[in-house]
Amino acid sequence: MEFAEVINPSYDPKKTDVYKAFVDYFNNPSLVKIKNVSDFSMYIVKIYAMLGNAYRYLIVLSNRDFEEIGFKKELNAIEWVSLQTRTLQDRHAVHTHSYPTISKPPLNDKIKVEDRTEESSMYKATNLPLTITLLNTRKNNKHQYAPSGTIISALETFQTIINFN
Repeated sequence: MEFAEVINPSYDPKKTDVYKAFVDYFNNPSLVKIKNVSDFSMYIVKIYAMLGNAYRYLIVLSNRDFEEIGFKKELNAIEWVSLQTRTLQDRHAVHTHSYPTISKPPLNDKIKVEDRTEESSMYKATNLPLTITLLNTRKNNKHQYAPSGTIISALETFQTIINFN
C-alpha cells in the first residue's frame, strides 16, 4: 500500500450499479445542460407526453462542472447526485426523448414510505441505497400516494426526486 494511489475517489461500486439501472431504464438519453445551481450543474431532457400545457422532464443534478450551457451529455456519462422525473409548466428548449416503460430489476425494487408531509411523501428502497421523494400535487392530501410501491411506479408519477442515502 506504500505506493498505492487513489485514481477516482468518487468511485462507488454501489452507485455504479444504480447509474447503470437508470441508464438502461431510460434508454440512455442525451441531456442538455441548462444551468448551474449552487454547487450543481443541471441537465435535462423532455420526455414525450401528450399533456397540453405541461411538460415532462428527466432532470439530473451533478456536481458542478465546467461545461457550457447547452452542452449535451448522455446519461451514462453523468455521475448524478439527484435524478428527478418532473411535470412542469416551464417549457425548456431541449429535444424530446421517449423510452419503453419496462419493469425489470433492479428498478422494480420495492419502496416503503418513511415520512409524509403536506408537501411530499418520502420512501426508502428495499435493496438500493436510494431515498425517493414524491411531491404532492393535491393540497391537504398528505396520503396522496400509496404506502408502498416500486421505484418504477414512483418514477412514472413524474413528481419524483431520487437521491442516494
